[in-house]
Amino acid sequence: MAITASHLACVSLWGPPGQPYWPRFRSSPQVSRWIPVGPGLGFWGVELLTQAALVASLAGLGAAGPRWARLANAAGAYALGVPLLATFPPAWLLGLLNSPSTPFYADPSGGPTVALTIDDSVDPTSTPAILDVLANHDVQATFFVLSDSIDGNEALLADIVAAGHEIANHQTADVRGWRMSPAEFSEDIRVSGERLRRFGEVRWLRPGGGFYDGAMVAAAETHGGRLVLGSVFPLDSHIASSRFLANYLLARTHPGDIIVLHDGPSRGLRTAEALEQALPKLKQKGLRFVTLTGLLGAPRSHLSDR
Repeated sequence: MAITASHLACVSLWGPPGQPYWPRFRSSPQVSRWIPVGPGLGFWGVELLTQAALVASLAGLGAAGPRWARLANAAGAYALGVPLLATFPPAWLLGLLNSPSTPFYADPSGGPTVALTIDDSVDPTSTPAILDVLANHDVQATFFVLSDSIDGNEALLADIVAAGHEIANHQTADVRGWRMSPAEFSEDIRVSGERLRRFGEVRWLRPGGGFYDGAMVAAAETHGGRLVLGSVFPLDSHIASSRFLANYLLARTHPGDIIVLHDGPSRGLRTAEALEQALPKLKQKGLRFVTLTGLLGAPRSHLSDR
């Protein structure tokens, strides 16, 4: 199934694994993940009730009755179905959306490993808090850095790399990459990449906002990176509860997933709190946390290889 430049948000946020895993993913049996694993603030119950309501609405679409009732059923199915699919996408749907030309979303084939990624770094208050939690639990992560945050935080970036973590490109500032022209986006990631390479290799790019198109993928390749998104988004941009975030991680994290959390003055401290709660329990399940390169391997195309 071809994925074009007109990606919808839902496709960008929870689309398929990347190209190297396409043949295996397509040919292997699809395992539904509708019911999450582990405890969490009623996730299972909410999900089950939502599915039941969705099925009831769909069942009523073809039923006889007044036109207004059939339209109400259709509206109910849409209103319930879209949030459900966006929050709890089943693996078979990811398979239908799969395409050999898309960025990395996950690698379900690499054993009990998970890549933890942190967007919108660095911040002089929250980043050290996140680093302390990662060190306490012997966890490695990939920090997607806004290059405009480098000035005054050079020592903090050096600490990230020295601790065995990985830095990656998240553009110059917290802006929506899809709102830029192709030329503007290409120049933006070129500048940010050059600034970040002072501190180490920069192999990965995640555009602001989670949307992408073919031009953005090509720009990433041109400027020495591989575009990567993720498969577990704990809604930390919208829900100010570290307990919710922790329980979401416990419910939705599986081997091969790429987790996306956020740094920054407010969200970053919640991220640290959520990780402090979730990491010990996730590790008890046998999951091992690595950088993106540890999960996916080094991409073939980045500047340090040229």
